[in-house]
Amino acid sequence: MRATRDNGPIALIGGLSGQPRSAAAAERKIAMTKIVVGSRQMTADLLRAIDFHGAISTIDRTFAFDDLKSALAHHESGEHFGKVVISF
Repeated sequence: MRATRDNGPIALIGGLSGQPRSAAAAERKIAMTKIVVGSRQMTADLLRAIDFHGAISTIDRTFAFDDLKSALAHHESGEHFGKVVISF
């Protein structure tokens, strides 16, 4: 918490219940956001379903790492449909 700037964000990944409370966060107006993830079993079920149905990700465009600025600009434009891939 000490490394977070005033009015800065903290993402709490994996919390399944409850809301974190912190007087220091409230005093410094730090925004705490929970990102809920499923259980290990849920992930295994999802992967089995993806494999069974042959689901694949849609790739909009692939950029070389050297063209990172263009890749980020393309992503930020919101014009993409699918994944924006950066290859190394």
